[in-house]
Amino acid sequence: MIHYFQNACLSPQGVRRFHCAITAPLYLMSILSNFYFFMGTEVGHYFVKRAFFSWPFGTPTILFFMYCAAQTSIEVKNFDLKRRAEGFAKRKEI
Repeated sequence: MIHYFQNACLSPQGVRRFHCAITAPLYLMSILSNFYFFMGTEVGHYFVKRAFFSWPFGTPTILFFMYCAAQTSIEVKNFDLKRRAEGFAKRKEI
């Protein structure tokens, strides 16, 4: 069903934005789990409170930055893939 929605309703840029919007909360949860693991429950509880219970300014702001981080990580991955493909093409020419 999601693939149908993506193919029927979204452009390639829209698909990328959709993926980043969906993964932003997941990215936030993975960061919070690292806070719990490395810094303890007290620090983890503090960041969860700040991330989810600081409406209307805190939570949307944090999710916006997670969305931007997801966009950046996709761009870094694409840059690396492009660089590898160019290196492969150069080696093939030799």
